[in-house]
Amino acid sequence: MAKILVALWSRPTKTKHDLNASVLGHLTRAVSKTKVMASTRGLAPATGKLRSVFIAPEFLFARPSAHRRVHDTTAVSKGMRDWIIDELAGIARGAPSMLLVPGTIVFKDALTTETVPKAIGRLQHAIAPGLVPGTKSGMQMKPYPTMEAQGAKYASMTASDGSVAVYRDQIAELTRAEKNLVLRMPPMVERSFLIKNRTYVFFDGRKMFSYGKKSNADDYLGDPAKGIFVPGKKAGVTTVDGLQVGFEICADHSVGMLKAHLAGVPLDLQIICSAEVPNDTAMFRTKRTGYTLHASSDPTHNKVFKQRDVMKPFDSDTVDEGPLDFYEIEL
Repeated sequence: MAKILVALWSRPTKTKHDLNASVLGHLTRAVSKTKVMASTRGLAPATGKLRSVFIAPEFLFARPSAHRRVHDTTAVSKGMRDWIIDELAGIARGAPSMLLVPGTIVFKDALTTETVPKAIGRLQHAIAPGLVPGTKSGMQMKPYPTMEAQGAKYASMTASDGSVAVYRDQIAELTRAEKNLVLRMPPMVERSFLIKNRTYVFFDGRKMFSYGKKSNADDYLGDPAKGIFVPGKKAGVTTVDGLQVGFEICADHSVGMLKAHLAGVPLDLQIICSAEVPNDTAMFRTKRTGYTLHASSDPTHNKVFKQRDVMKPFDSDTVDEGPLDFYEIEL
């Protein structure tokens, strides 16, 4: 087994939305402190070998508060997202042997003849995600939940039926938009853009994975400009240095999204980026020797668990008003 340094950064992303260039500067400092700590603990970088893990919370990158009076949305432009990813790649190149999970980016897509059909496909998948992995009876997975189903229009329905109804209404809206776009007319829909929430994961200096949040917790309810939230499609599981690693974003954890997508193959690492979701040990899906790593904007949820036992950090620092807690694990 090898020792691995874990750094969890609990920046208050629910209330603190600065210029993204400033956030990148703070992230660079937090990653640098993690590299120094890894070196202090004798965990020298080795190509292709996991020596450290850095995780930031959900909503690390979003529309700065100062700009929302003009743009009326939490989401940054797709061009800004691309710039942020390029900057993250630069940070990652300076952190060999590190698994870098830099929180999430909330961004928007315009309605076009290319983006609308893809969004419709994602919403259809959210209604019927497929069969439960590993079941012989052909049991269907539940629809992805959306808190929009708590609206008055869907109040008489169950949570699951309400979510399906929300998705069907959105599909109908996007289908109308698609027809108008084909006719080269304005989309003529109330919600004029798509909104996505994703994490882009780097290992050993390169981008190797992305995961889109599946469960809409109505995080954009207060935005004057309304977008249609597009759920992620692929399961949040990948391999890092021979280890099975799974990812969840906030509300995905509370509904057991990883647990639902895994077929009897527990994880070495379960990684959660959240704004405020509590840890639910019933939703942990790790091996007996595995760990759950949760970076939250709420420090009370910022924790490392070995199986279901909470660990204590051996050291802590502060970057941009957020605790940076250090742990050492063995895998």
